[in-house]
Amino acid sequence: MTRKQLLSTGVYRTFTIDESPEEILNALNMEGEVVIKAMEGKFPVYIKIMAKTDGLKISSYGR
Repeated sequence: MTRKQLLSTGVYRTFTIDESPEEILNALNMEGEVVIKAMEGKFPVYIKIMAKTDGLKISSYGR
């Protein structure tokens, strides 16, 4: 996965994420998926990002 692919998902516009794109990409490229803590407005959520052959799949869950 590349930084461009990650940023094109709009995940950094939708959620407030403390981890840098590089940290997320490292985890995605090593493990294939990553779960991170984020904020969606005032609501705390977990975001699961999975690297798939056809792109990234992003899901969010309440904390």
